[in-house]
Amino acid sequence: MLNEKTILLYGFRRGGTNITWNIMQSHPYISSPIYETKELFYRSKRLKIIYKLNHYWSGKRIVDKELFKFKMDNLNHVDNRYSSEGELYTKGQLKNCALCMKSVNEQMIYTDVILKTYPDLYFIALTRNGYALAEGYIRRGMSASDAGKIYNRIYEEIKRLSNIISKYKLIKFEDVVEDPFGISKELFQFVDVNPKALKKLRFKSKKVVSEQGKHKIRFGEEHRKYWVDEDNVSNIIDKKIGEKQIRLLSSKDIKSFNREAKSALLYFGYDIL
Repeated sequence: MLNEKTILLYGFRRGGTNITWNIMQSHPYISSPIYETKELFYRSKRLKIIYKLNHYWSGKRIVDKELFKFKMDNLNHVDNRYSSEGELYTKGQLKNCALCMKSVNEQMIYTDVILKTYPDLYFIALTRNGYALAEGYIRRGMSASDAGKIYNRIYEEIKRLSNIISKYKLIKFEDVVEDPFGISKELFQFVDVNPKALKKLRFKSKKVVSEQGKHKIRFGEEHRKYWVDEDNVSNIIDKKIGEKQIRLLSSKDIKSFNREAKSALLYFGYDIL
């Protein structure tokens, strides 16, 4: 296989996968295929065909070759072309990087194709407090009940995959924002890459929610990536973001969400409100 080591990060949309994905990509020996899995399968005609024929033909070498091409596109990406701050990847270095893919929500449908191609896949499941997640969905026009159904559906998929993937790890978004450097060491240990600890991690600037439920950019230029050391990481990550969102929920929304997602909350280790 062209991609000798592969990693799949899977979680909820609005659940912190971007932060975690960029933490993984901070490692000089881990790179991403730039796009999330849905867009990868949309942009590649070959991947589209193999997904449709998945029950009859795995097309392992084609899948591997297509994903490898997407990984190598990082050589021309404004931020991802750097292996560390100020250091550009060479073609040979990027070629040997582990491939770290990312899926959220409905993109679970591509997991089986990826697993057939890479049976030794490292799988990282990222969960988040369902109430905080629900607030983000409700703010965008979804009902609390529908948010709970999505949360429960993703929980069922994560639970299924935990039983069939040997290299499986579950982490919480709350732990990621509380101690991103600590989590990075834990994840680099899990996927077995050296060095296990980095002096700087790379974060993408995105809008975050305020106490009033409004979005604002916390640092830098939106959608660009910046290298940050441990002393300054608290300036760009809001450790209390989940608490802020939960406080914006009504008691009615909480009850509606609980009816659909109580089992999932308990499985992930969250208290029921």
